[in-house]
Amino acid sequence: MLTEEERVTPNSYEIVLGGSQNQQSWISRNLQHLVTAATNQILSQEEFRPFWITWEGGNIQVGTGRVQTGESRFMQWREPGGSFGANVRYVGFATSDGAEGEFRLWRKEGKFASEMVFQVR
Repeated sequence: MLTEEERVTPNSYEIVLGGSQNQQSWISRNLQHLVTAATNQILSQEEFRPFWITWEGGNIQVGTGRVQTGESRFMQWREPGGSFGANVRYVGFATSDGAEGEFRLWRKEGKFASEMVFQVR
């Protein structure tokens, strides 16, 4: 979830990876799918798989791997008017249907990088 407030609002964006029984991924806002991608078995219970998500200037992009590249991007939504992104202050993570999950967040600033791990059970 990407949002400007500390709660879900009609302007919040939901990014789903491995939805529809691990067959599709999508970006939605206000329960409306804006873009959907076929992503058969993109998630795994056997191994950790990294993804990246960026939002800047109204352009939300999602890709696989640890490094953002045009080749690894599999989903993108450009907000008309390009105003979304500058004020994103909150990012939410969740699993569905009682599934367990592990989320690892990397943050890089200059030469320094840090990692935080969140587990959902």
